[in-house]
Amino acid sequence: MKNFIKNKIVFTIILLLSISVAALAQIKWEVPKKDNDKISFQMFNEDMANDGRLLYELSCASCHGVPTETNYALMVPSPGDPADEVMQNQTDGSLFYKIAVGRDQMPKFEDVLAEDEIWNIVAYFRSFNPSYIQPIPDLDGIVIPEFDVELAYDENVDKLVVKVKADGSTGLDVEVSAFIKTMFGKYALGKTLTNSVGIAYFDVDSKIPGDSLGYLTTIVKVKKGYGFKKVTEKLQMGTPTTKISAIAGRHLWSTDDNAPFWLDFIFHATIIFIWGAMFIVIYQLRKLKKVV
Repeated sequence: MKNFIKNKIVFTIILLLSISVAALAQIKWEVPKKDNDKISFQMFNEDMANDGRLLYELSCASCHGVPTETNYALMVPSPGDPADEVMQNQTDGSLFYKIAVGRDQMPKFEDVLAEDEIWNIVAYFRSFNPSYIQPIPDLDGIVIPEFDVELAYDENVDKLVVKVKADGSTGLDVEVSAFIKTMFGKYALGKTLTNSVGIAYFDVDSKIPGDSLGYLTTIVKVKKGYGFKKVTEKLQMGTPTTKISAIAGRHLWSTDDNAPFWLDFIFHATIIFIWGAMFIVIYQLRKLKKVV
């Protein structure tokens, strides 16, 4: 019996040690040096951080929680808070690599997010670090093209037309991504390369609800090599839509204009009665105090 108990204790200790070693192995996340040293060729700004925040709330917040709130999910390894020292002490390249590649419970985002979108998330992380200084890239020998981008809508074929020039010349084989901004985020129109005359086309469903005149906020990103540019413009390529209250027509009192006269009268009369009663009570209490 003693040997059985002894063997059981030894087995339990070995099991706990194995679990601990496995947990430590999971926590240690080695990043290859070339990826650890990677930096963004675009300087982080408020626009990038805002785009990163939207992506973070959509894809990351369920595990990492709200930055600075330390309300991340209880998991092994711990997801951590993007605003804490553990993450902020890492390089930009390390953060980019971990978001892109993922591991264990963390998804691999390089298959669903573009490179600039991952950098936007890193920019959002850095917005919580007032002492952060972004590394300046070494541009020696690197040519970064300047883009001129024109947007138009061809209603005859329902296509968004993107014309790109790089350094004043026809932008051949420039990567172009197009989106439409909606109340629930960005709707992707697609990604393609410009043709021999520097033009990219995207199919647009003209039934997409626009504003009262049919305008849609269009976001276009162009990229080639280390060159990048984002253009946001309103184009009349949707269906004119009059926005109404979410409860309009569902409740009698959804708006004051729709309320019948008798209901409006009763409401205001009740307010006057309540304030009048309060005034009388206060007045009587003051008189009683003087008598006492």
